[in-house]
This record gives sequence, C-alpha cells and structure tokens, in this order.
Amino acid sequence: MNKFLEDWMKELDELTFSLDMKDSEATELFEKQKATFRKKVQQAKGAINEMEGSAKEKAMGLKAELEHLEVQLALGKAETRDALAEQKKKVDEAFQQTETKFNQLKAESESTAEGWMGEMDTAFTTFRTKMDLFRLHLHLGAADAKDDFKEIQASLRSKVNEMKQKAEAKSEESEDKWEGFADEMKEGYSHMTQAVRKLFS
Repeated sequence: MNKFLEDWMKELDELTFSLDMKDSEATELFEKQKATFRKKVQQAKGAINEMEGSAKEKAMGLKAELEHLEVQLALGKAETRDALAEQKKKVDEAFQQTETKFNQLKAESESTAEGWMGEMDTAFTTFRTKMDLFRLHLHLGAADAKDDFKEIQASLRSKVNEMKQKAEAKSEESEDKWEGFADEMKEGYSHMTQAVRKLFS
C-alpha cells in the first residue's frame, strides 16, 4: 500500500481506538497526539526556513504562531483532571490561532495540495478531530452525557469503518485515480468533528 494511504489507515485505526478509550488511555493518547503534532509543527517551521523571498516573508506570521503552539505542545504531562483541562485549553487556543494563520497563508498560495502545506492541512484536520474526542472524554468525566455519547460513538464508529473501506478500495486503484481522496478523508473527519461538537452546543 502507498505510504499516503498507509498514513490514513493509521489515522483511522487511532481514531477507532480513541472512541473506546478509558480516562487513563485518553491522557496517554493526548500526550501522544501532542508529540505527533509537535513534529509536524517542527517540519512546517523547517519548510518555512527553506523558503525564499516574498513567500518566506508571508509565512513568517505563521512561523511565529507555530513557535507559540510548539511551546504549548511541549508542556509536561498534567497529573490531575483540572490541570489536564487547563493544558488542553491552552493547546486549543494556540492551535486555533495557528490554524487561522495557516488558512490565511494557504488562501494566498498558488499550490497547497502538495508538499508541506498539504501535509500540514491534513495534520490540522486529524489533530482537531482527536482533540474534540479528547474534550468529549473530559466532559464525560464531569457531566452525565453517557447516553448521548453512546449514540454519537456508534455513529462515529460507522463513519470510521466507511472511511477505512474507502481507503482500502483506493489502495487497489492506480495513483492517478487518487485525486481528491485526501479532501474526501478530511470531509469525513469534519463530519465527525461536527457530530462530537453537537454534544457541547
């Protein structure tokens, strides 16, 4: 299987796990996701450093946001639920500011589908979904939303399985037929994020 598809299958497997995780597992997954996304942030900073001219100048605002986000992602493991919620809040705020700046830069760029910008776009999508699931687990520990969660959980599991089937089907096709597949996967993640956020509206 192509590495692109392997990466997506790995993301979907992790998402399946996150739907069934316990509180202790949620904390460990949060740490893992911070570390994974921090690597993506470092790669993006490296790509910006290699830019030249006006393109680099335009990207410097994003680099500053990436550096702030990196600091939040590097914070040590929180030991209490309150400390965890506070840390996640700081990560969320930095993430949203960085994503906004990234989207502004993406809108001004001629080619975003390939290279670091395409990878970063996907990383933002998957990280946001996983953070929303983590937020849901924190919420369940503090409120009585378990019945709602079971319904959402079943819906999300069905969506993940559907996305896995699409990824497996794509692995049988030639690479020239993969156009739009990443967008299709990101749209699926977006639907899942919206479903989770309904519990907080």
